[in-house]
Amino acid sequence: MKQNHPSTHFGKIISLIVFVAVSFSMLGAPATSPVVAQEPTPTADGDVSGQIVGPDLVVTSLEVQSPDVELDSNIYENDDVYVFMAVENLADNPAGAYTINIYRDGTYIACTDTNRNYYFESAGLEAGAADFPELRIPAGILAAGTHTITVYADSGCGISEINEANNILTVGFTVNPIPVAAPEHDNVENAKEVTTLPYTDTVNVRGATRHATDPTNISCTLSDGTPVNRIAGMASVWYRYTATSNTTIFIDTFGSSYDTYIAVWQGLPDTTYLGCNDDSGSVFQSYLTLSVTSGTTYYFEVAQYSNDITNVSAASLGKSFSDVDAQAGGELQLHVYSFSFFIYLPVVFSNYTP
Repeated sequence: MKQNHPSTHFGKIISLIVFVAVSFSMLGAPATSPVVAQEPTPTADGDVSGQIVGPDLVVTSLEVQSPDVELDSNIYENDDVYVFMAVENLADNPAGAYTINIYRDGTYIACTDTNRNYYFESAGLEAGAADFPELRIPAGILAAGTHTITVYADSGCGISEINEANNILTVGFTVNPIPVAAPEHDNVENAKEVTTLPYTDTVNVRGATRHATDPTNISCTLSDGTPVNRIAGMASVWYRYTATSNTTIFIDTFGSSYDTYIAVWQGLPDTTYLGCNDDSGSVFQSYLTLSVTSGTTYYFEVAQYSNDITNVSAASLGKSFSDVDAQAGGELQLHVYSFSFFIYLPVVFSNYTP
């Protein structure tokens, strides 16, 4: 981190989990060693119940959903996409450690990890137990059109099973074009000028996107000094401010209708990164301070919090799913003001309903 770091003032209680290889807790304890499947011997009437003596991993459900199905079940191009799945061991014996491969518009090759986009590693499943992995595909990866998601349990064929054919399940879904036009300052090249302070901008950013040039792996520092990383957020918009004096300015998004973060650079984002703030205290909007130098131009990115979720619960996120699972954007209220206008701060906690 370089000079002029803005300081965040409140705590952050979020855990970011990256969507690549993740080991996650199972409902049952793992087997000490794999059990080789054996075909059951039917009785005289053909009944084989209770005789399935090997493991049998089955992908029993697979759903692809919009961020907020109660508000709108349609998936849009600038929204994160959610994938929920269940893998059960439907036989009478435990299964050892195995891998679940997930393919996005891809073709699987049996018993290999070729072409996979994401994967989960399971420690194993007792008989009758299940794993429930969850995946968030970041906005901007899936273009408008039709797509498929395929889930393949025990993709490496490391477990000998009663039935290998039920390890795979595919669903199709549609991604719709962005529902409204993006604001003009959707990318950094068209950053909106912050003019005379105090400055306020109220804008609908529902149509804003995660632009290909948006920075990712943004390093934030919480109020307790804990460093955290943020992937590129949804519905990002950009502002630029050229300081007219050496002073301290304050930037916030209080009153906005969605969960924001603010990140700041001296110059364009490929130059000097200064810092960011996500949640401010007990609210999901953002607040930071910045020491500025006369004649220097600063760029502010305001984006919607997003993270790649793999087998994460609401409790471990520190937010409810209704807070985190939301369509991109909403009404943004951006405020920029100097020290002499610090009286502006009491509007901080108004008007936000998660």
